[in-house]
Amino acid sequence: MKILVLLYTLFIGITANAQRVKYYLDTDGNHVEKKERNDIINKSKGIYSSWDYIAKDSGRVSRLTNRYQTGILKREKIQNYLESLSQEKYTDSTIFFIAFNYTNDLCSTLPQKRLSKGAILKRKSFISPKKRFIEKNYKNVVYLEFFESGFTLDNKPSSKNEYFHLDAGDILKKLIFIQPNNCGSRAIIKPNGQTLVHNGESDATVIVQLLEDRNWNLFFPEE
Repeated sequence: MKILVLLYTLFIGITANAQRVKYYLDTDGNHVEKKERNDIINKSKGIYSSWDYIAKDSGRVSRLTNRYQTGILKREKIQNYLESLSQEKYTDSTIFFIAFNYTNDLCSTLPQKRLSKGAILKRKSFISPKKRFIEKNYKNVVYLEFFESGFTLDNKPSSKNEYFHLDAGDILKKLIFIQPNNCGSRAIIKPNGQTLVHNGESDATVIVQLLEDRNWNLFFPEE
C-alpha cells in the first residue's frame, strides 16, 4: 500500500497549488463548498484527483475526478491503432504504458497547443531516462507519450525511435482517457485487455509499480 500513500501525497501537492478557484464540483458535477470538498478528499485518501478549468461565465472551476479507472479493452483495436502511429509491430505479450497529455491543462508546464522541436527535445530530456528505466526493468513494457488532438507536434511521428504521438482521431481519448485530469493521466494496458488508468500528477517510475502483483491485484483480484 506504500505506493497509494505516495500517490496521495502527490495529489495534496496539486491541491495546495490551486489558485483562485471560484467553484468546486464533485465527481458528478454538482456544486459543493470548499470545506465539503476537502472533507470528501480527506475521508477517502488517494481516491480522488481533479480537473481545473476556466469557465467563461464563472472563472476557475475545480471538479473532483476519480484517481483510478479500470476496464477491459479490446486489445486488438488498441494495438492496431498504436502500430499505425508508431510504425512498430508489437507482440501479443507487449504491455503498453501510455502517458496522456490533455489540452487546456492548467497544471501542465507544456507550451500551449504547439510543441516545437526544441520544446519536444527539452521534454524528452526529462522523460527518456524514465522510459529507459521502465522498459529495462519491467519485462515487455513499451512506453508511449500521447497528446490530445488540439496539440501540434513538430516531430517525425513515423520515425522508428519516436515515442511522442498525437491522438489525432481521439481514439485513446474516447476509449481510455475519457475524463481530463490535472497533470495528465497514465494507462497500463495488459495483453488480456485489463487496463488501469491513474489520473493526476505522478512519476511514471512510480506508476509502473502498479504492475507488480501485490498492487495490480488490488484492482483486478485473481479469481
